[in-house]
Amino acid sequence: QTEGLLNEFRENPAAFCGKSRNLPEPLCVTNWKYPQDLRRNVVVPDSHFLYLQSEIPFNIKVLDKEKIIKCENSLPGKTNFILLTPDTFPDSKEYFLNLTFYNNEKVEHHECRILVAASDDELKLKSRYSKTEVLEKNAYALLTNGRGGMAQIRGEWGILKSKYDSFLAANIHPDCPVDRHILFTRCRAWIVSSDYSCEISINNLKSFEKISNNCAKWSFCLPIGQGKTTDLDISLEMVEGENVSAIKFCRLKSPLLKRRPANAGGDKGGPLPIKIIVRPDIENRNFHHVTKAYTGLEEEYPATIRSDKKSFTFSPPENPEFKMSVSKGKFIYEPEWQYMVPLTEEAERGLEASTDLFSPGYFSFGLCEGESAEIIAESNRTNGTNGTNGTYKTNKSNPSNPSNPSNPSNLINSIKQFIVKRYDSLTVIAGYPWFLDWGRDTLIALRGIISAGFISETEEILKQFATFEKNGTLPNMIRGTDQSNRDTTDAPLWFSVACSDFIKARGNSNFINEDCEGRTIKDVLKSIIENYIKGTPNGIKMDTESGLIYSPSHFTWMDTNHPAGTSRQGYPIEIQALWFSALDFYFQISGEEKYKNLSQQVSDSISELFTKSPNGCLSDCLHAEPEIPARLAEADDAIRSNQLFAITLGAVKDKKLCEKIIIASEQLLIPGAIRSLADLPVARPLPVFRDGELLNDPENPYFGKYSGDEDTSRKPAYHNGTAWTWPFPSYAEALLISYGETAMGTAKSILLSSEIILEEGCILQIPEIIDGDFPHALKGCGAQAWGVTELCRLFKITNLI
Repeated sequence: QTEGLLNEFRENPAAFCGKSRNLPEPLCVTNWKYPQDLRRNVVVPDSHFLYLQSEIPFNIKVLDKEKIIKCENSLPGKTNFILLTPDTFPDSKEYFLNLTFYNNEKVEHHECRILVAASDDELKLKSRYSKTEVLEKNAYALLTNGRGGMAQIRGEWGILKSKYDSFLAANIHPDCPVDRHILFTRCRAWIVSSDYSCEISINNLKSFEKISNNCAKWSFCLPIGQGKTTDLDISLEMVEGENVSAIKFCRLKSPLLKRRPANAGGDKGGPLPIKIIVRPDIENRNFHHVTKAYTGLEEEYPATIRSDKKSFTFSPPENPEFKMSVSKGKFIYEPEWQYMVPLTEEAERGLEASTDLFSPGYFSFGLCEGESAEIIAESNRTNGTNGTNGTYKTNKSNPSNPSNPSNPSNLINSIKQFIVKRYDSLTVIAGYPWFLDWGRDTLIALRGIISAGFISETEEILKQFATFEKNGTLPNMIRGTDQSNRDTTDAPLWFSVACSDFIKARGNSNFINEDCEGRTIKDVLKSIIENYIKGTPNGIKMDTESGLIYSPSHFTWMDTNHPAGTSRQGYPIEIQALWFSALDFYFQISGEEKYKNLSQQVSDSISELFTKSPNGCLSDCLHAEPEIPARLAEADDAIRSNQLFAITLGAVKDKKLCEKIIIASEQLLIPGAIRSLADLPVARPLPVFRDGELLNDPENPYFGKYSGDEDTSRKPAYHNGTAWTWPFPSYAEALLISYGETAMGTAKSILLSSEIILEEGCILQIPEIIDGDFPHALKGCGAQAWGVTELCRLFKITNLI
């Protein structure tokens, strides 16, 4: 009997494990394959077997930090394999794998990591970071004002790493988001007590904390001479609806601080006073640029400064005035320049790696124990008036005890940072620090915005986007008032998905009859469908034979500034899934049978034409020139996450095909994100050209690092291996749709692996992208709307929040 079981195990170990636990293979076995997974931190869900495979013999040591907890040699089978049982890993955390491979007479040694992810833990969110954690996690906070302005501040006080770091990046348009304008870049500060002076810096930091969407706080323990210290909190708050940042300095009470004798004068026995020196560094630039003093600014900036005893005003030509005022103490005019301040993150991106900063002088004020002072930085006011300390509704008390900032519901609150004013309505900022509002990103993000309960906000946004629809098109990227860029096949289809989700959330279909400048929502949905069938002005058109949608190059979410990037001209899989969903939804609200029949034709065509790939899952794209029918298009064998949408949007329901999609997509997963392309060779080449120059190996197109020059390095990597956060939750959603409640534990484990990225970088936010290769560094926008909204949507579905 034992021999029979062993033979069955060797024949198909993964199926054997599934049978032993009465579960399908994807729900109990995580695959690890040599050599492609050497560069991937593999997520092992709770209670999963880890099945390691290699064409050559190997052995493994499993380590918990430096402690060896398991040693195994591979067994022969269809491949050489090791099966590690769930009890190998006693806790949910990262483990090291030391692997040795024996290739003929050569020996290879590799060290990898796996993340064993829990399924029953509560979601843990960190909003407060110690000094050590600030340095290890590169912790910083995004603050917003609800109108497109922002501040991006580092836990390392006084340090810049990016040209987007700022205490005030104003949105100077009064009605809609436009490129932000950097006016107030950073502060440097010193504490002075008697004859002792100390710079306020990371060296004295106790903690850095995000208090709310518009407020963050540094807590310092500062030396004041003679072995004594004092606690000082510094908070930065953006005023809602205004281009205003308020910096508050609060000296805390300390029972251990030596008090002055009652006869010493002053405040009669009060604590020893300290003086705070604050030197602001300012600029006047578009946030995509940097400042160079030698361009004439060295003379221009000082000439535009006006000052009095408590403030200064900066009046650069052709830009709004910028003013800083202090509530107590004084301002001393003493201009200076800081030259070539390094920007390490821009250097990694292959961009200008330094900027010059101008400081017009410094503020000086005294603080006794329990006292505070406030500096107001303001520009382009809409409701405020000049003045300080009461003009704006800032937090007048020390924000030392926020209401449970680590509560998981605060991830829902993070969504609010992306919902901003656009004229008399609302829109969604695609990502901070550099994106504005995009059609595709907004409409994808609305799914999570709806699930988070922002129903009235969603209604406003959908109605506004309905007015943008023209001949079946919607804006791709909106720049201020410019909606002319309509190069997107997916945005109009995501509009339909968002409307469907909205109606389900409302519990009735009344919304489809809402008026949008003379048309109903239903009219707009029909216009999209009918124009896709007959052809849109920008080249989108249905292939009548298959019912599939032809998409021009550079029209899907996998776009960059053409031609560098990922060409998916033809029939991309997620476009067909979205098209199916739009047809099915319109049939539900109209009852017209022709749309039901067409949706069935689309589903049948997907199952027929996208399953010709030798890897057994769905092709990512049927590549074709315009007017070439889908049947004659060239199917690729690239494994991408886009095929998951065929399951989540209902276009594919066959259980066996769903399982193949899920198994193929598993190899794309890393903690909190999913690779945009598998680390495998392809039979159908995927070349990337720029100006006639080949930028990649077309038969091995995987790029594991997103770094270097934008056009020749980062763009080819952007969708060819770089891991993305927004499609990541779709893997868990596909599991739940395919396997129901039996998949809940695995789905939760996958989703909870995102705690790693929630604890790094931008506090309580989700980044845009992550390196496909270990150590999976966070890249791109630090806070991306569709990343946090999609994660929240699946957290809600799985009851994690």
